[in-house]
Amino acid sequence: MESYFGRVSDRFGDWKAYSASAAARGLPAVEKTHEFAKADTQGPSLVIVRDGRAAYDSFSQFREKLAGQPLALEQAVAHRHWNWSKHVLGWLDYNGPKLVLQFEDLRKPDDQILDQIGAFLGVSRTGDFTATVEQMHGLRPKLASHGNTTLRAANMEAVVGDDFWERHGEAMRRMGYER
Repeated sequence: MESYFGRVSDRFGDWKAYSASAAARGLPAVEKTHEFAKADTQGPSLVIVRDGRAAYDSFSQFREKLAGQPLALEQAVAHRHWNWSKHVLGWLDYNGPKLVLQFEDLRKPDDQILDQIGAFLGVSRTGDFTATVEQMHGLRPKLASHGNTTLRAANMEAVVGDDFWERHGEAMRRMGYER
């Protein structure tokens, strides 16, 4: 699969082998993607949406860290190749089976959220959530940030608040985020 940041298989291994292995064990194959929902998207989708302000702030830092190209927040919000609202609204309007969750709820998962995800995927929870965001960051520091959405959102509001809400207010409101 091609993406803005390169081939997924180059970073995470062979998707077909992973998918076949999961199927052989009777487990759902779950793929993390930043791809847009498309008309031919099939199957159930677990959609995890991060506060758009934090997503843009994270995108700006990610771009600088991995590509060595600084990207000011004003540029990130107006970026022509990556549009948070278009992405989110595409998944919210996806007609297939989906479960939409806010990223922030996963920072402190409880039994109800884990059971909800398990029911959607058709699997039973076998234990409690044990990996913290900090532990995930330790395992994959380039891919898993500390996930501090509150700080990132405040940073965005201070720098480009009005412009951000003009461009992305509809998606933010549909996801239940407030200014």
